[in-house]
Amino acid sequence: MNLFAVDGDPAWLSLIPVFVHAIGGIVLGVIYFGAGWRSAVELAKGASAAKIAALTVFRFAALAGVLFLVSLEGAVPLLVTAFGVLVARFLIVRRVKRSAS
Repeated sequence: MNLFAVDGDPAWLSLIPVFVHAIGGIVLGVIYFGAGWRSAVELAKGASAAKIAALTVFRFAALAGVLFLVSLEGAVPLLVTAFGVLVARFLIVRRVKRSAS
């Protein structure tokens, strides 16, 4: 169900929420996987394993919480947001590989 649809609006206007969820998923994924990379770097530098584990649990809980809230809007917003998270994973992995070489 599109909350923004109004009779007489152009069809492309109903795609705006899809793009918003895609961008939100990319931002969420960049934060999630970027923080994971930073945690790995900090662990390699000698940070406390307990601190890194707590941050990892927090990252996972935050991702799961946001995806749960998005799932309340329906299947399409959830799938689009999850796709955005996967796109962000690809971007972060590519950036890490480039910086490692």
